Amino acid sequence: MDKGRGRHKFAVILNREWPPDDGVVFFALATSKTKHFESGFMQDSIIRIPGHRYSFLPLDTIVKLMEIATIDMQSLAEAANLEISGDLNTDDIGNIDHALSRSRVIDEAILSRIR
Repeated sequence: MDKGRGRHKFAVILNREWPPDDGVVFFALATSKTKHFESGFMQDSIIRIPGHRYSFLPLDTIVKLMEIATIDMQSLAEAANLEISGDLNTDDIGNIDHALSRSRVIDEAILSRIR
């Protein structure tokens, strides 16, 4: 979603089963504003991805796993500003899964659907 400002928002879809039987898509937002996390704040609930590891993430990026958002599949499919940019590699997916397995802030009912 760039709202005409040339900015993009990135999200990582976390569903274990795809497509989801009930149409609920779980995702975590990502940010290139890494300065907020320099102090080690929520270190166990973020994944750092170096810039240019992926062509669609040119800046250092943090996947924020403190809160898992949802959207229904139909709304996601109809989103005019949605662009599938690519897939994360096995190592980054494993790091996300490992962080989620240690989470103390995400409800177990959600965790059971995404790891």
